Amino acid sequence: MSELGYLPRYETPTVNAVIPRKIVVSLPATYTAGGFTVNVIGGRILDVIPLTPSVAGYQIEVPEDGKTENSFKVKLYYFDYDAASDGAAIEVPDGASLPSASIGFIVIITYK
Repeated sequence: MSELGYLPRYETPTVNAVIPRKIVVSLPATYTAGGFTVNVIGGRILDVIPLTPSVAGYQIEVPEDGKTENSFKVKLYYFDYDAASDGAAIEVPDGASLPSASIGFIVIITYK
């Protein structure tokens, strides 16, 4: 599943201007192994920073190898303290149901 983050234009940027934008995306209903993709419309992504380190009990990661010019992956992890891997963060399994929650990001972009 892919989410869209729209980047509103509050000013007329010049070409190659570096602009921070806040976007908020909802968690998908079910998780896909390797993370879910957020597509960004309106500029080329330079960096992505989650506004919080966790949401709904899940730790958030935006892996460097999951970033492209106009999208980024979001991986979710949980802590299973009853498992043999006590204390280690474990990626959410493929097909797991996720709660209704939103994640905010600061996306640093440049306009083409």
